[in-house]
Amino acid sequence: MDWVLNTIKHDINDHLGSLVILESFIKNKETYYKVHCTECAKDSELNMEAIYEVSRSNLLRGSKPCCCSVNPKYTLHQKEILCRRAADKINAQFLGFVDSTSGQNTKTILHCNICNERWFTCSVANLRRGRGCPSCAKTKRGALRLKPEEEVIQRFLNTGVFDPSTKFKRIKGRLWEVNCPICKSTVESDKSNLLAGKLPCKCSSGGGFDKTRPAYFYILSAEGFSSDLCGFGITSYYKRRLEEHKRELNKIGMSIDRFAYIPCSGYLARNIERLCIDSLPRNSHQACGFKVESTFYDYFDSVLNFAEDYLETKATFVVNEYAGCYLEYTQDESF
Repeated sequence: MDWVLNTIKHDINDHLGSLVILESFIKNKETYYKVHCTECAKDSELNMEAIYEVSRSNLLRGSKPCCCSVNPKYTLHQKEILCRRAADKINAQFLGFVDSTSGQNTKTILHCNICNERWFTCSVANLRRGRGCPSCAKTKRGALRLKPEEEVIQRFLNTGVFDPSTKFKRIKGRLWEVNCPICKSTVESDKSNLLAGKLPCKCSSGGGFDKTRPAYFYILSAEGFSSDLCGFGITSYYKRRLEEHKRELNKIGMSIDRFAYIPCSGYLARNIERLCIDSLPRNSHQACGFKVESTFYDYFDSVLNFAEDYLETKATFVVNEYAGCYLEYTQDESF
C-alpha cells in the first residue's frame, strides 16, 4: 500500500501543492483520493480538519477540492462564517441572509454599529469585497463635498449685510446657526438665504426662525394650470410667510387655495417639519421656496391631521376656498 501511494504522489506531485494524499479508492469506476490541505488546516473554524475527496482527473487538471481553489465551493455554514468576518471588518453585524439561497449574489442582512441602520442590499460577494453601510457612505460623501467653514463664512460676510462680529456655525449640511451681536439672538438659517443676504435674526424686518421662541407650523395647497402641490414649513411670522408664498406662486401661475397654521414651540415645529420631510413622498416641484418641504396636493388633509395629532392643537385656517371664506377661523367651526 505504501508503494502504491508513493507511486501516486510521484505521478501527480506537480499538482498537489499544499495537499497531502492520505489514501486512494475507487468510486464509480474512477480513482479518487482522500487528501489533507495543510494550508486550509490553519483555519480550523472555517475548514475543520481540512480533509477532502478529489478525483484523479480533477487533480491532474489542477482543480483543488479545498478553499485554495480559484472558485471554492463553500457550504452554507462556511459562507456564514466568511460573512460574519467580513462584517466585522466594516464595523457591522451579520444577521443572516434575505432568502434561503446562498449564492454569491444572495442579499445579506446587516446592521451598522456606527449609525445603527439596517440594510438588505449588499450581496455576499460585495460584502466580502468590503462594501460597507450605504448611510455612512452617503454621510462621508456629503462631508467631502462641504466647503471649509472659513470659506463659506467669508462669503456670508461679503454680502455686506452682516456685522463683522457675527458668529456663524454649521449645524448640518446647509443649515447654519447665526449669532447676531446686535440683537443678541441666535437663530438657524439655510445657507442659500445667508448667501442671498437675508438677515435671519430680529434685525431684519421680518425676522427668521428661532427655535427658542414661539413658532408656527403651516400647511398650504396651491393649484395651477399645469401642476399643483402641498407645501409645509415653519416660521416665526406666518402672515409674512403667507404673503411671500403668494407672491412667488403667482409668478408661475399658481394660487393658494388653502393655508392653515398651528401655533407651537420652536422645538416642536422643527421636529414635526423633519418628520414630514422624512415620511412624505417628495413632489418634484422645486420653486416657491419649497426645496424639500413639499409633497403632492392630495396629501394636504393627511399632513394637517398628522400635525394636529402630534401637536394636540387644532389648526387655524387663513385661506380656504372650499369653505368660501378668507378670514381666520378654526377648523372645528362650521360654515
